[in-house]
Amino acid sequence: MVKTLRSSEFFAKLEEATRPAPGRKKGDRTLARIRLATAWCLERKGYIALKASDISDEAGLSEGSFYVYFEDKRQAAVSVLTDFLQEGAGALRDRRRVSNAFEAICNTNRIWVKTAIDHPGLTRSVVQLVDSDSEFAATYNFHNRQWQEAVTSNVLRRYPANQSNSEISVPFAVVALNAMMNEITRGIFATETYAHLLQLGKEDDSGEELAYALSVIWFRVLYPGITVPEEKSGRSTLLRGLNDS
Repeated sequence: MVKTLRSSEFFAKLEEATRPAPGRKKGDRTLARIRLATAWCLERKGYIALKASDISDEAGLSEGSFYVYFEDKRQAAVSVLTDFLQEGAGALRDRRRVSNAFEAICNTNRIWVKTAIDHPGLTRSVVQLVDSDSEFAATYNFHNRQWQEAVTSNVLRRYPANQSNSEISVPFAVVALNAMMNEITRGIFATETYAHLLQLGKEDDSGEELAYALSVIWFRVLYPGITVPEEKSGRSTLLRGLNDS
């Protein structure tokens, strides 16, 4: 059976669908095997290098069996990566509710960073497919826009009443910060463009320090002039020397 290098709820759900269960037909389980194999191959190889034969080999099926369920590697990848986007959106939507604005930002960024840590190959595959497939790009943009609107609404709900331009500045800031998160997390964990940044925090495999540092930046942009709650100098080596500014 396909194994992941890390514990992952996303892979666990894909694997669970391959198991016998009441009302679950053999064809459904075969489809689930192909989807699980697709996810694992995307994680390992990325979308560009992926071949249909890689998926069928990973699933332990003939290549002909693959084509019974999917037209090509693109259709299989879209099936899996769309679920991956929905899983991430659901995790962000269902995150633990807190009254403190800074902790709310931290909770969101922890999920974002953890997703990139647990699934660097899937994260890289999303980027590759967005760049090459306009239909999938539209799906990605839809989920991204939904998340941006939810965050904007959340921030505005907490915003000081005397900030008159917040309905213009907050949506812009959220989009800009969202772009920063995409670039930083992908560049560190997926493409490794910025892998050198984690030489400062590689001892933290959970990504907690990175999520905290990014959250401080978010908070200072979205809530200018307000001190980060419970911020302690030196809590993040990634912001050391800037925490007191």
